[in-house]
Amino acid sequence: MTSLISTLLLLFLLFPPLSWSEDAYFYENILSIEEVSVPPGKVVNAKFKLAEDGRWDLLQYQYAEEQKQKEVKQIAFGFDSGFCFGYCNTHVLINPYKIILTKIPNRLNSADEQLPNIITEVTQSLDSWSALVKLIDFSSFESLPDTIGCPGCADAPSYFIQIDYDNKNKRIVFEEQDAPSGELFVRLNQILLEQDANLQLGIEKLFRVQAGTP
Repeated sequence: MTSLISTLLLLFLLFPPLSWSEDAYFYENILSIEEVSVPPGKVVNAKFKLAEDGRWDLLQYQYAEEQKQKEVKQIAFGFDSGFCFGYCNTHVLINPYKIILTKIPNRLNSADEQLPNIITEVTQSLDSWSALVKLIDFSSFESLPDTIGCPGCADAPSYFIQIDYDNKNKRIVFEEQDAPSGELFVRLNQILLEQDANLQLGIEKLFRVQAGTP
């Protein structure tokens, strides 16, 4: 930050601020700069205040790349088990306002009873959503192949993570031992297990009510 202030102050001395562009203006002793190149990048929304002793005080600034954060719309996560009968597939869909858990059944053959999907929905806070989004390392996630290893080949659950952002999406599929490093998978799996456990408690409570037991 010290080098940033020094660089901008040097620009003040060498070039009159009002001659930079229409994006810089001075009002009530505050110099506002919408964008200026400062090695190694660009600074936007910078504001300086001219103190009575002639000193420039930095009020705020932001690096341009920080403004270009991904706009995440929703995150899907879950696992599917192909060689399994019953509710073997569990997915969660997470957006800024709610978490939707879906349990999807498998049939071993066409003669088996077709069970319905089970869907539950709970609200969540924007703080929880923001904390989850912060766990996404986009440079790492975008570089991953769509399929990691051989998911489902060893009759193990096949996991997936899909992130919808900036009018596009990226989906990866993998087995648990090939899960991407970082906290995102751990947190998503934790959310899924928490919601699944809450569903099981709700079902057990419903059965007790129907049976007339406490």
